This record gives sequence, C-alpha cells and structure tokens, in this order.
Amino acid sequence: MANPIYFGVVFWGKEFRGFFTDFCLPSLLSPHNIPSLEKRSGNAFLICTTCEDWAQIQKHPIFHVLKKYIEPVFLEIQQPEPGESKMHVMSQGHKAIASKMFEQNVYGSFIYPDTIFGDGVVAECQRLIKEEKKVVLAHCPRFANEGLLNELMKLGLVKPGIPIALPGAKLIELGIPHMHSEMRRNEWEAPYFYAEAPSLVWWKVDEGSLLVHTQTWAPLVVDYGALKKHDTQTLDEWTIDGDYIFRNFGQSEEIYAETNSEVMTLMSFTPESQLTFFPLKRGNLVGLPVLGEWYRRLCLRAYFSSPTIDQLKRKLFHSPIFMGRRPDEKNVLQVQSEAKRILSKCLVPPNNMQLRALYWLRILNEGILLHIGFWIARRPSVIKWIPGFLKKLLLGKSVAWK
Repeated sequence: MANPIYFGVVFWGKEFRGFFTDFCLPSLLSPHNIPSLEKRSGNAFLICTTCEDWAQIQKHPIFHVLKKYIEPVFLEIQQPEPGESKMHVMSQGHKAIASKMFEQNVYGSFIYPDTIFGDGVVAECQRLIKEEKKVVLAHCPRFANEGLLNELMKLGLVKPGIPIALPGAKLIELGIPHMHSEMRRNEWEAPYFYAEAPSLVWWKVDEGSLLVHTQTWAPLVVDYGALKKHDTQTLDEWTIDGDYIFRNFGQSEEIYAETNSEVMTLMSFTPESQLTFFPLKRGNLVGLPVLGEWYRRLCLRAYFSSPTIDQLKRKLFHSPIFMGRRPDEKNVLQVQSEAKRILSKCLVPPNNMQLRALYWLRILNEGILLHIGFWIARRPSVIKWIPGFLKKLLLGKSVAWK
C-alpha cells in the first residue's frame, strides 16, 4: 500500500464532541480498525473543529490512545453564527479535509462523528485498497437513537480511554431494537411509510433482520492519487454524501460498494430529542391495498429521476443489503423477490401527467391541513390575520416542513 491513509472528521460543540470521543473514536480504535493499519508512517487523522473543541479533545483519555497509532492533525473551523446553516459549515469542513487529502495524494476516509464502527471496517478497507479499488462505499443510514447508546453504557462498554470492540453482527443486533424514527418510516409496507422522499426503503425479513435498498453511502476509501482534477462543487452546494463521488469517479468499475453489513458495519445514531418523527404519521394513501402501492411506486419513480440521485446512486439503489442475523433462506428469497419486483417497476420516469397527479396525491396522502399550514408558514404577512386557535392548528401541522 504505497500511499498513506488520512481519516477526516468534522464537528463542533459539546454534544458532537462527546459523540466522537465517547463512541465513534473508541470504536475506530478497536483491534481491527485503526490499530490494524499496516503502514503507520505518514498516516494521519484530520480533525476539523473549533479551537475550543480541539483543546478539550486533547484532554480526553481516548485522544492519547489515538496518538499511539496515528498522528492527529488539527484543521480549524469557526463556530457557526446564529442562523448559519450547519450543513454548509459541515460541508466546508469536508471541503477543507478533501482538499488536504487531494493535495497529499493519499487515501481518504470520511468519518461521521455520530457513528459507531464495527470491529474490522478499517482492516477490510485495507484489503480492498490492495485489490486496487479507487473508492469504497459503506451503507450508513441514520439507523439508531439514544437507546443504543444507553444499551452500550448498560453493558459496560463505554469507558474513558477504552476502545469499543464489537463485531458488526453484534452491533446490528444491538441497534435494531433502538431504530430511529427516521429509519422506521422508511419501511416499505408500513402504513406510515414516508413515500415523499424515499432515499432508503427496507423490508422486514423477520424480527431480527432487514432487507435494505438505499442511496445513503459513506465514502470510506477515496483514492485521491487516482484523480488528476478534484471537483469540490458538491461541497459548496450540498453535502459529502451528495454527488461528490460521482462527480470525481463517475461509475468506474473500481468503485466498490459493500453490501454485506456484517463485514463493514457503520451504525449512525441520532437522539430522538434532537430529531424525531414520532409519532409516526399514517398516510391517507400509502396503507391502501392497491392504490397505496401504486402511489409508493410513483413516488419512488419520481425520486429516481430527480436531480437528487445521480447515476451511480441510482445503480447502487438496486443492490440488496441484509442487516441482522441471517434468516431462513426461504424468507430471504421471498422478500428479495418481492423487493426486486417492486424496484423493477420503478425504472421508468413518470410522465408530465403523472407528475401533476403526484402533486395532488401527496396533498391527499399527508393531509390538506398540513399543506395549508406549510403555505401559510412561508407567508408571514398572512399569519397576522389568522385567529390564534386556527393559527395553532394550521402552523402546528406544518412543523415537519420547517
């Protein structure tokens, strides 16, 4: 492996600093992750954060463990101003990291601070680098909530300065009972399925396993030495999990997407107190026997043909990913066949008439009051004329849109 590996992470503030030092970094320091790096000299961990957060991290016991295996490098960002887009600040941090990786011609690995890594992810990345893969992607949805963190603490796995070593299968087993509400509402057959933005869909195989199709991929290996030109436009307008990889590598055969979640397990988490979709709202259309599936497929067809999903992600969406214990083979084949049947009917983009119909169908599915509230919330001059009780009713309905 000729070139070094640079890991890179962006965060700021006490909460995400704690996620990084208490869960993410300890999992990356399990035996078959960062400690397994074959080429120690030249490897680096780029930590893009504020001066205050950098000072606090250096006092944490896990930071001293990190320094035994890899050089931590500080890249400064400013604390976001009130009202400033956090996604934009995050993307500018990723841009600084990516630019440094390109400048040094290294293998880059982007780390999300609110993610726990199964033991063996880094070792597998090294193996794939030896196979001359230019990009390695891993499935990384917002999967779990704070219940998983509480479970890890209850098991005595969260201790200052001590790595968290969990095989991928065990991490998934612990995560499934604490599935985040965003993940729950992506269940295809559920009456609360969020058809309006189906970036991920899943089917229950049995109580302990899922079949997932997704466009949510994390870039764990990016070979910057293979790039003659570095396109960072995505990071000015979007996030690292947008079309950044497609812009730089297209649909190269040297892009590898890991579909065995036990081999490369990333468990992203978000407390429900920070972001929640509970109570899960039953759609007026999605739960209907025939019309419901037609509506869901129409939404997925519209999503596939939208600019938010590039050709690489459109291709990868059809790759099945199993999460959880391996179920009965008969169940697997049955669910996989059903998923394939549905997705095969979503390849043709909707025509103009279907798109016009979709607009009204979405209003019917979500409820007219929600959309009236959304319309009013965007027009402050109208709000002052609405009576208080009606304002509470209408604008309360539009919270999900804000």
